[in-house]
Formats: sequence, structure tokens, C-alpha cells
Amino acid sequence: MDLARTIREAGSVAARRRQRIELESVVAEHLRGKISYGTSGGKNLPDIIVDRGPSKPPLAVEVTVCEYHSLLANIGNRVAELQGESVRVHREFSNGVQLALMIVIVADADMDWHADQTGAMAVPGQLGKGLSPLMADGTAVGFHRIVVGLVGRGDVWFSVSRSGELYSEPGFRSASLRLADEPEPTKSDNDTVAVSADAGPTSQRLPRFLLIADEWKSGKGGISTLNRELAIALAKADVSVHVAVPSTDPGDRDQALASGISLVAPDPIPGVAGKQLLLTKPRFSEDAYSPDVIIGHGRVLGPYAYAVQNLFFPFAKRVHITHEDPERLGEAKEEITGPSRMATTSSRRDIEIELAVSADLVVGIGPFLADTIDDAMRGWSPRRPPVHTLIPGLHDWGAGVDPEDIPNRRQILLVARAEDVRSKGLDIVTNAAKWAITRLGNDLGERPALVIRGVLDADADEVKQRIGALASPILEVFLRPYSTDELTLRADLWGSRVVVMPSRHEGFGLAAYEAIAAGVPVLVSQESGLAQVLRSFVRDEERTMPREVLPVRGDEADIQESWGRALQGVLANPRAAFARAADVRSQLLRKVSWDRAVAELLEALGYVQELPV
Repeated sequence: MDLARTIREAGSVAARRRQRIELESVVAEHLRGKISYGTSGGKNLPDIIVDRGPSKPPLAVEVTVCEYHSLLANIGNRVAELQGESVRVHREFSNGVQLALMIVIVADADMDWHADQTGAMAVPGQLGKGLSPLMADGTAVGFHRIVVGLVGRGDVWFSVSRSGELYSEPGFRSASLRLADEPEPTKSDNDTVAVSADAGPTSQRLPRFLLIADEWKSGKGGISTLNRELAIALAKADVSVHVAVPSTDPGDRDQALASGISLVAPDPIPGVAGKQLLLTKPRFSEDAYSPDVIIGHGRVLGPYAYAVQNLFFPFAKRVHITHEDPERLGEAKEEITGPSRMATTSSRRDIEIELAVSADLVVGIGPFLADTIDDAMRGWSPRRPPVHTLIPGLHDWGAGVDPEDIPNRRQILLVARAEDVRSKGLDIVTNAAKWAITRLGNDLGERPALVIRGVLDADADEVKQRIGALASPILEVFLRPYSTDELTLRADLWGSRVVVMPSRHEGFGLAAYEAIAAGVPVLVSQESGLAQVLRSFVRDEERTMPREVLPVRGDEADIQESWGRALQGVLANPRAAFARAADVRSQLLRKVSWDRAVAELLEALGYVQELPV
């Protein structure tokens, strides 16, 4: 009996249900052992049970047939229902069971099957999330093996691995329901499953990306900047890129389109504004648009990416990008004699982990965050997703600073949300600058000044009072408002002798990274992802740690002296400092780029890319 023909000729869904026993018999003839059917004792048993003898647990097979668009509209509910059924089956077999799922997706009569294969082929990856994890209470849930068939004009069969990867099979008879004690299939070079709407099932194409953001520009900081740079780099790699934002304006849309990116927003809803609109479906120019990959950032935007995937695009893979370690950041913000932030920190950490373990791929910005989230997920789920390290490319500021063209003013620049005085280490740089001024003495010339860019209007008075108490009367401090204007930021960078990032915790450190890209000397916290990048990619004579990386933990007097000596050296010999900055920039440019970052990300998602040399 031919399974595909049996299903196609069954006609209506009701008719397919009447064909159930016939379908089960086709499946059963490919399974070894004594066959029975799940109809005895009134129990909720699977469709087929295979007795494999006394030495092995029985094999239980759940068989389900559904129409494509019906499954598409209810994939989240269907996965939850199947997982619930798997729990019940595991409980019925107290001595153990090997549980398999066979799901047949049937083309609707009027659908263009080839046009819809892209979405249909994402179904197995979604279903693969139900493969044999253990719940927290020890109750087994999920399936040890899954086989998915796409039946229409030309049939396609897959086995699904525990990680949700697809292994294409020549046909149903070869795509036997492998048992849990048999090895998983080995993926061959021909197994890549990525199809376009106008191509056959074995052709390759790059995926469609949907990035979830709350703005196009950088009004809210580093996450927005990185999201925009990533979108531009993806588009440069010929990937189709949409960025979902709550609302758009013509200027933003034109700027994005110039980089090959489409900004999309949902329809307005009276009384709803801001990020809450991201919980509704974006409006695309193509009614049938469906992304292959959805990207969310941290606990701020990650929940919206989760919602968009589960509510509207359940076949898409979701990438969760983490930008901070909530626990270390919370500790860094705690004043020594102030209240504990434990409750807030714990809640934020749990949200970050839940978003990560439910994703298809987790990305840490830099090795520090990648290692942190990988460790944090341990114990939460046996099927935790892979973790990928993304090192951003250097921002293109134009020609860069001429090492011979030294700024006249002895300006120390810190770019940060200045209301976080302790976590951003404003006390560290203020005390260090005073230390350096005292040692430089009469050789100093013009007195150095500390410029803090990133002060919100509402916080200006408080920041002035706190920093003024630390700096007065030796150090001048100038507060500048937060700005997203690139010309303003470039003027700040190129008008500074040194850029400092003394944060007690910084997940990566994009502001200092941009200073490196501009060719300006930097001093950065050892408690940052950027410090690990510099240590990995930048050589500094015989030093284990590059001179740009300084401690922020330990004895306060020692920390003050370390930063003070570093500032003294840069201010006293700026020509050597700028020559070193040019060397650091050059070393990084040889190792990191957005081209490489995107190629490695696509490879981590299963799309074959040739890495830049």
C-alpha cells in the first residue's frame, strides 16, 4: 500500500479519519515486533504499540494527519496538545516506553504546494522541540523519535533530531520511526533543507530575517545600535531583512531602505502605544510573508520576539540575543550601604533564562555573555539550545583619527547612562583623574576635564551633585545630554584624548568599542565582554592583559592608582597613546568584521556560508 496515495485519495478530513486503521497498518508493516492498537481498557494509549520483547521497552507510536493551513493556524496549541499526550502515555507505561510521533501534513486542495513548502518545512523544527526532555518534577514529556511527511504534489519526508534539525529521507519506507536506542541519522552534504517559493525542496536560499526592535535609531542605547548594525550587515549579505518597530516615520524608512532593509509596523490601535504594539502582527507588503528567523534582544525585546513567533510565525526559528548578565549588573548597581536589589535581579535573570531556553539559538554579544548564559541555562532544560558568540564588527566612522593630529584639549570622555553612577564607575574615573592631575603637576599645561555624554535631562541635577562632590575642586566635569546623532558622537570621540569605560559590569561595552573603531585611545573595565575580546585578539608586547584593560574590583586605593597611572600616561604622552590606538584598531580589523559575524551566525542557524578570509 502506498501511504501518500492513501492520504491524498482520502479527500476530506473526515474521510481521512475513516482511513485511520488503513494508515496505521501501513505504519505498522514497517515496525518489527508484535503489533497492537491503543484501544484496550479505555486508556488513552497511542495508535500503535509494538511489543519488542522482555529486554526492551515497548515502542508506542502516535500517528496524526492534518491539513497544512489548519496546522499553521494552531501549531502552538497542537504542539502543547501532543506534549500533553506524551505525558499521559509515559505515565501509562510505568516500566518505561519508547515514544514516537508520525505526523503527516497534507496539502490543502487549492493551495500552491511549492509556494508553501518554505513554511511547511519549518514545521518539523517546531515539533522537534517536543523530543524527550524531562520536566522539573521528573515526569517524562515528549517523543524520542519524530518523522514528518509533507504530502502533496511530490512527497517529502524528514526525520527530526533532538535539536530540531531535519534529516531528509528518500521516502516513507526509508524514514522508519527510528527507536531511541538507535543512533540518530548522520546528516550528509545533501541534507540541507532550505527552499524558496519558486524552487524545489532541495535548493538552497538564504533565510528571511525579522528583527524585533522598539526603534530604528539609537534613542534608547546600545541594543538599538547593535540591532541596526546587525540588520545592515545581514542585508549586505543578501539576506532579506525586515525590522519590526511600533511605528515608523518616512525618514527612518528611507534610511533603512537605503541599506536594503524594510521597516514594518503593526496597524495603530487606539489607546495602545509603544512596545505594546509589538504584540500585534506587523503589516508586510506581501500578505503571505513569513520569516524564517526572528531575532529578539534580552529581556527588553526578547518577550516580544517570543510573542511574535508563537502567535503569528510558529514555524520560524527564534534567536535570543543576550546583552547583559542581570545578576552582575544588579550587584554592580548596589550601593555599599544601600538596599539589596536581589528581588529585581532574580526576576530579570529568570526572564532572561526562560527566553533563552525556549529559543532555537542563543547568542551572546562577546564571549563573556555567551559563557554566562550557557552556564545559566544548565539545569533548566536538558534540551537547552546551542549558544553562539557574536563579536560585532567595528563601526565605520570614516577615515578615522590621524595619529599625528592630537586634540588640543586634554579631554577624558565617558559615554554612559550617567544616572548609574556606581555601576558605570563614575567614581572610579573621577578619583583616578584627580590622582593623575596631582602627579602631573606643573608639567600638565591645560588642566584635564572629564566629559560625561549621556545625561538625561531629568537626572542632570542629581548627577551634577554626586559627581561634583567627588570632583571638586581639582577636576572639571562637563555634563552633556544623551544624543543619538552620529556627527555629535564623532565630534566627542575625535575631540578626546582618551575614552574611558570604568564600569563595574558591562556585558560588552559598545561605546568603548566605537572609540576603538574611531582610533581613539581607550581604557576599559576588566569586568566587560570587550576586555575578553581585547585579550583574545590584541597583542601588547609581553603583557598577558593589554594595557587598555584595567581592574575595577579589589582595594579602592589600588584601583584608583591603576586607572590614575593609565590616565597619566595617556595625557603625558598623547602621541604614543594615539599610535597605540591605531595599532589596536588595526589588529582588531584583521580579526573581526560584520561580514564574518553574519556568516558565522548564518552557519550557526544551519545556513551554509563561506566565511570571509
